[in-house]
Amino acid sequence: MFLNEQSAREIYLLPFEMCIEDSDANGIMSSMNRIGGTWVVGNKGLMTNTLRGEWGYSGFVMTDQTSFSSFVYCEIHEGLAAGNDLWLCTSKRLWEQDEEDMTATFMQNVRTAAHRYLYVVANFNAMNGVDKDTKVSNVLAGWQKLIFPVSLLLS
Repeated sequence: MFLNEQSAREIYLLPFEMCIEDSDANGIMSSMNRIGGTWVVGNKGLMTNTLRGEWGYSGFVMTDQTSFSSFVYCEIHEGLAAGNDLWLCTSKRLWEQDEEDMTATFMQNVRTAAHRYLYVVANFNAMNGVDKDTKVSNVLAGWQKLIFPVSLLLS
């Protein structure tokens, strides 16, 4: 399918723009499809220029599932540079970085992504009322307390 910028903005992007502006969203999920030859998360024109620049979005962006080797095209350097912050991934080896991959630019992009994520967490409604005197308690459901003893008995 061929798409020009006008139809992209008027038909496909308009609902997303309206949701972001009307809801004051702090977290969104990016898609795995491509725009031209570039996957959405690595598309700086969409992720940075449009989403963060034109629409004024300041929250974090997380990918859709990227845990399998078929998602190797979802290059982490490209995604971080374009403005994506988190990867929904359960495969550590797929995103491991060698020492030579840890450039100053890459590390700055990681810091920027971490800043956006932590800013949202700190300003999230669940944090209302949390101060230096707040105590965090570990609450387990009854069935969760039984997992360890039962697993010992069954092994």
